[in-house]
Amino acid sequence: EYDLVWGPQLGSALDANGEFSMGALGKGLDNPKGDYNCFLNVIIQSLWQLEGFREDLLQAAAEHEQQRKRKALVAPPGQLPSGPSEDRAALLQSLAQVFALLTGGKSGADVVASSNTNAWGASSKPPNAWGTAAPTAPAATGVWGSGPPGASAGGNAWGNQGKGRNLFVVDPTACRHSLGKVLADCGRLQLNEMADAAECLHDVFEALKECLCTGGQGSMIAKSFGLNVVERRECTDCGYSMPDQVHLAFFHYVPPARLLEVQQEAGERGERPTPEELLLRAYNVDTRPCPKCSDGCDVKFRCTSTLSQTPSVFSLVLVWTNAEAAAEDIEALFKQLPLTLDLSLVYSGLDGPQLYRMRCMVCFYGQHYVTIAFNPKIKSVVP
Repeated sequence: EYDLVWGPQLGSALDANGEFSMGALGKGLDNPKGDYNCFLNVIIQSLWQLEGFREDLLQAAAEHEQQRKRKALVAPPGQLPSGPSEDRAALLQSLAQVFALLTGGKSGADVVASSNTNAWGASSKPPNAWGTAAPTAPAATGVWGSGPPGASAGGNAWGNQGKGRNLFVVDPTACRHSLGKVLADCGRLQLNEMADAAECLHDVFEALKECLCTGGQGSMIAKSFGLNVVERRECTDCGYSMPDQVHLAFFHYVPPARLLEVQQEAGERGERPTPEELLLRAYNVDTRPCPKCSDGCDVKFRCTSTLSQTPSVFSLVLVWTNAEAAAEDIEALFKQLPLTLDLSLVYSGLDGPQLYRMRCMVCFYGQHYVTIAFNPKIKSVVP
């Protein structure tokens, strides 16, 4: 069933024997020991997987840079733009450059050395929003392995030793520097510091929102990832309805413990809920004091979440309460994660099925972040 949602691109990079070349895998992101880039690398890799968003960001970055150059031409000497907005613009440009290098056939060193190279690439809009390019290749060192043997002029194609260039690895340092400058005032995501990947993604979205606004359409980030949610809570004892809460969310947060609790309760009743039903039930009950009937004591509220429209990408964040989840809990949870998801069965207000397919997943294990993505061109899940 999962194979059917990918259409003609499924297996398009496989030869007659069902094998594929290293070129079909693409490139990886560098993570030297002590740099702690993994939390940012997995975010870059995941966003790059989304071809529709990737191409939109490349185009927006090119247009933003052209506007900046036009302003610089008419600005008085010594009055070039600076400040927080420029730091966010630098993050946009560095992210777009990494996207272009991951997509293109050259390494970062090659592109820098080619003065006539278009950093944003010349690729046309992909035929669908989910990708014709492959996920990242194993990087040179660490958890990604050593990669296949190869030679380049002057050194090892897979290493950074001596004069050799790593043709399969892209350097994300510029992104790390730019993001650190954006968040310098709060002291987070600074160089050589580890951080939470979900928080990093939220910070990237917030930093890019003002750079990615399109005329009359609002932020491209909100269009791609935004969940315009209206939450309503009704007391199950007296029927009191709290004022509706309206907000924009980029993620659907779910505590795994709550999902497992809902699954266990359903099993005790002899039910086998779908993944959508589990997500719905995890949020359809809330406990808090009712201003009308509870006199300060907690009572149950029935919760309803309504969406006015669906985003291009649905992001689910599973927040464990501790760093040592039981193996059996992790196994039970992953058995409930669907490869396809109908968002109309999780949120109210949507007309007809709203189907999403699993594209990639970010995991934290052993003090390290990794991205696991499905590559439809080679019909395989690739780390």
